[in-house]
Amino acid sequence: MGLDMGLVYVRGAAIQDLAAIGLVPTGERTSADVASVSADRDLVVARASGDWLLLVGPELLIGFEDEMIARGLDRQVVAAMLGGTSDTFSFARCDPDGTRRHVVDSSGERVVDEGAALPAEAGVERLTEDTTLGLAAEVTGVDVWDVFAREDWQVLATGGPGQDDDGGGLRQTAPPAPGRPEPRVGRAAPSGRTGRRRGLLDRLLGR
Repeated sequence: MGLDMGLVYVRGAAIQDLAAIGLVPTGERTSADVASVSADRDLVVARASGDWLLLVGPELLIGFEDEMIARGLDRQVVAAMLGGTSDTFSFARCDPDGTRRHVVDSSGERVVDEGAALPAEAGVERLTEDTTLGLAAEVTGVDVWDVFAREDWQVLATGGPGQDDDGGGLRQTAPPAPGRPEPRVGRAAPSGRTGRRRGLLDRLLGR
C-alpha cells in the first residue's frame, strides 16, 4: 500500500501567517513522518525549510487546497497529494493572482490537466509518489525528505481570523474550482466509533 499524504509548500510564509487561513500552532511538536501516517485526521504539522513553509498531514484534502491557501496568504503555493491507496496523485503550483498549473493522474491516466506545463515537468510522463515529490522538490528547491523525520514540526489547530465567526469553517475568497476530483481517503474509522468525525480540513472548509 502506498503513502496517503497531503503536502503543501508556501513561499516566504511564517507559522504565524497561517492564522489568516484559520490555522494556529498548538505548542506541540512532532515529525512529519508521524503526521503523514496518523489515524488522527486532525493532525497537520508545519515547518520552515529554506524559503518555504511546509505543511504535512494525513488528510489528502490539504493537497488540493493550493488556490485557497495562495489567495488567503497572498503567497505562491506548491501542493502535492499522494493517494497511494487510490493510486491517485496531484501536483499544483498556484500564484496569488490565480495563475495555476494543476495535474492529476489516477490509475496511470491523466484526469486533470490545467494550465501551462512547467519546465520541471519535462520527462515526467505520469505522476507517481516519486515523480510527484520530485516535481515539488524541483520547483521549490526543497526536498521534504531532508526534514521529514525531524521532530520539530509544529502541530496546528483551527483558530485565528481565517475561521468563520461561528468557528465552523474557513472564509473562502472564491468557490472551489469546478471539476476538481474528490480525494479518496482509504482509512477505516477506529472500532467502536459511529459516524465520521470531522477532520481539521473538513472544519476549515465548512464540510
